[in-house]
Amino acid sequence: EFESGSMKFILISIVMISLLVVAFGAPFSKVVTANNSKELKKELEGGNDNLYIVNFYMPGDKHEDVKKDLEEKIGGNSRYKDLVNYIEINAARTYQYKDVLTDVGIYNKASNQYPYVLVSKKGDGYLFRGKDIGEGVLGKITNVIEGRVDYSSIRY
Repeated sequence: EFESGSMKFILISIVMISLLVVAFGAPFSKVVTANNSKELKKELEGGNDNLYIVNFYMPGDKHEDVKKDLEEKIGGNSRYKDLVNYIEINAARTYQYKDVLTDVGIYNKASNQYPYVLVSKKGDGYLFRGKDIGEGVLGKITNVIEGRVDYSSIRY
C-alpha cells in the first residue's frame, strides 16, 4: 500500500512533467525515417493524405533550434500535432538524398544556408529557410492542409 507521501510525490511529478511538455512544446507524435531519396519520395508522393514537415539540415547548423521552434508552434498546437509527420534529413549525405535535394532545389546550396524546412502534402508545399522558420510554417500550414498551395511554392 502506498503511503500518502509517496502518492503526493507521484502526483507532483506527473504535474511537473506535464507543465514541462506544455512549456517547451510537445515532440512530434509521428516521426518518420527515410534512409534515401527513394524512401523519402515514397513518403512525400505516396498518394496518401499525410502532412509532412521535413527538416533538411547540415551538421553544425542550428536545426535543433528549428526543431524545437517547430515542436513549440506546430507539435504543441492541438490543431496540427496529430496531422504532422516529421522527418529529419542530413543533407550532407548527398549520395543518399541527391534526387530529393535536387527536386526541392537545394542540392547546390552552401552549407551555411541550412537548415531548410519543407511543408508538404501530396507533392505540393512550401520551402522555408532563415529566421523564424516556425512562424513561416505556422503561417502556411493551413494552406498546405487544405490544398491551397500557390505558385510561389514548390511542386515536385
